[in-house]
Amino acid sequence: VISSARNSIDEAGVALLFDSMGEAMKEHNFTADRIFNMDETSFTSRRKSKDVVALKGSRNVWAKTVPTNFHLSIVACGSADGMILPPLFLFPGESVNKDLGT
Repeated sequence: VISSARNSIDEAGVALLFDSMGEAMKEHNFTADRIFNMDETSFTSRRKSKDVVALKGSRNVWAKTVPTNFHLSIVACGSADGMILPPLFLFPGESVNKDLGT
């Protein structure tokens, strides 16, 4: 599903964005090692099948399902000069204590 903001962009809007970025690059003398592109992709567990473990002919069957609240995000980032940063994997877990950095 495309959001209304993404759906409403047109060719003139894209041209304006790139013109503005070009002006900022000239004004601030950005070099390729200072220009980055980042993208985030997320996955959720919505499996329709289960992993089943059992001895052949056994009536004792164990089934394993992935929790439906599992969420994984992957962030990729690279610079215009070709430097690729290692991917960042974000797994579900507890929140980080805000005072941790102090």
